[in-house]
Formats: sequence, structure tokens, C-alpha cells
Amino acid sequence: VSATYDATPIRVYADATTRRLYVYINQSSGNSTIGDGSKDVTTAGTALALAATTTIKKVYVQARINNTDMIVVGASTVVAAQATRRGIMLSPGQTIALTASDLANVYIDSLVSGEGVTFVYEN
Repeated sequence: VSATYDATPIRVYADATTRRLYVYINQSSGNSTIGDGSKDVTTAGTALALAATTTIKKVYVQARINNTDMIVVGASTVVAAQATRRGIMLSPGQTIALTASDLANVYIDSLVSGEGVTFVYEN
């Protein structure tokens, strides 16, 4: 399904395989560039920034498909441990889109050492 709200294109679609509903809102100015990267949590329970200071508008973070457990995305206070969890939990292969101003402000933590994410950002 496609629609427009205040001249902003909006698409909604359902994935029959995963039974997830996706909403895409195109807010791109057309003057952006993209970059990408990856980050692994060396020691589970340690929050790590996605990268050094990098000015961005939006970042898409995807838990690596070969992770064996959850990755949690959030601010510098992110915690993956279930009892004290803070942030958004991603299953292997799951993606989240975040509006942020700097990759250094987006953190990840994992339940298993050596697991991580890949990401694409717009600036």
C-alpha cells in the first residue's frame, strides 16, 4: 500500500514469511550520501559505539545473520543482559532504523562475545 502525507511518500507492506509489517517513510532530501560499516562486541556486556564521530542523519543497524543470540542497540547506557536490559533488542538478521546525528552516539551490546552488527548510514 502506498500513500502520501504532507507530500511525504509512505509505503506499508507485510512480509508473508516473517509475518512482520513494515512502514517506509521517504524523507530523503536527495542531497545525502551513504556510508556503511560493521561493529563486533569483543566482550559481551560491554557497550560499544558503532564508530568514532561521524555526522549522520539516519542509520540502519542490522544484527549479523550468523549471530547466535540477541544484540541490543541504544545509547551509551545500553545493556544486553536480560535482567537489566536497556535498548532495543535485535534478533539475528533483524534491522532497526534510527534518526541520529552521530554514529558515536549509537551503541550496541551483545549477550555473546564476538557477535555484532552491520550498518548503513545517511549523511
